[in-house]
Formats: sequence, C-alpha cells, structure tokens
Amino acid sequence: MAALAARVRAAGPDASPHPDSGAWTERYGRAIPGSTCGEQFSAARAWKAAAWAQLTPAHRRVLAFGARTPSAIEKAVGGRAGTVQWRPRLTAMMASAFADGTWALPWLAPRRLAAGLGSNGLPSAAP
Repeated sequence: MAALAARVRAAGPDASPHPDSGAWTERYGRAIPGSTCGEQFSAARAWKAAAWAQLTPAHRRVLAFGARTPSAIEKAVGGRAGTVQWRPRLTAMMASAFADGTWALPWLAPRRLAAGLGSNGLPSAAP
C-alpha cells in the first residue's frame, strides 16, 4: 500500500495503475481493482480497513506488540503504548534505529490516540 500511496502523491490520483500491479496480482493472487492508481489505492485501503475491523482490540494489540505485557517494543522504548509519552518516545527511538522510522507510527502510535481513543495503544479502525 505504501507504493500505491507514494505513486498517488508523486503522479496524482488520476495516474495510470501502478506499474507493479501485475506482479502483485501474481504474488498475492488478487488483482487490485481500479483504472487509476488513486482507485487502486482506495481499494487497498478499503481491504485493509475491512480486515482490521474484524479484529477485537485485544487481537490488534497482539498483532502489533505481541502477547506479553509490557511488550518488547514497549520495553525498548521505555514506555507503554496508549500513554501520552508513547508517541514521542517511539518516534525518537524509530528515528535513531532506522533511516525512515515513520513506517511503524501508524501501527504502533496512531495519532487518533491523542483524541482519547484506544487505551490499548491501537486505533479502533485501521491506521
């Protein structure tokens, strides 16, 4: 999905379908519908949201952090998911560990938590 989002940002939503569409269909056994990259991106986001919505908050937490509390990620960061300090600490840790550590933030520290949603450290809907 990141590749679709990047193409939409770079070429616009009306650009032709992503050039890797055929390879993705072959690899995953499912074509991403859409006559434009923007339509493909919308379809992929809808699939992700539908899959995420089928999970309980407990399942989401296990998928993102593992079954132990505190999780290994929380121990490494030095904080607990869902707290006020979590996102800034995770952001700093990811920046020091990866050239682009922002990829994990929507899953491990969604902005929606700032609005008081998801005390388990995960959004109630797909990030």
